[in-house]
Amino acid sequence: KPNKNHYGDDCDGVCISPEELNPKILINPHRTDQTQLNAAIHEFTHAFFWEKPEGDVSKFADAMSRFLYNEHKWRKPEK
Repeated sequence: KPNKNHYGDDCDGVCISPEELNPKILINPHRTDQTQLNAAIHEFTHAFFWEKPEGDVSKFADAMSRFLYNEHKWRKPEK
């Protein structure tokens, strides 16, 4: 999960630059399933399209997560 001391309490996810030696995607596990889904899509979009503006990434992630969560009833698997 993202370090709250570095990213703050309201951080849902982080994508470490794909140019780094050991890039990572971190998702806050204390968010709702829908927010975690959105954050995962958002951060993976950054990883593959690093140069895209934040607004474009957010628009795509919001649309995709709403489609998967609301239309296709995606839910995080139970442990």
